Amino acid sequence: MIENNGFSEGETSQNAVESFKIENDTVLQWIKDCEITEDLLLREPIKNGFSGLYNDYKAFCITISAEPKQQKDFSRTICNEYGMETHTKRIQNIRCQFFRKIH
Repeated sequence: MIENNGFSEGETSQNAVESFKIENDTVLQWIKDCEITEDLLLREPIKNGFSGLYNDYKAFCITISAEPKQQKDFSRTICNEYGMETHTKRIQNIRCQFFRKIH
């Protein structure tokens, strides 16, 4: 332990930590259970009226009887997990937020 400056992290412990994160975060559960890809996160608007990623996430939460996070917390979780940020684009003269990779 002294040589490793603490506990060494093996694949088993990393998998356990990842499972714990997913089980305790509805956004990460949604991404895993609905097989949400990074490409989809980058392509679809976060919210666009009654559609978008956030509305899909809220519908998922209803199906698992969980309280959805607020939109800002939903976005923050995805940005932190995938190294992204939010930005605004105009689509048909309507402002929509999207995710994009941080360079």
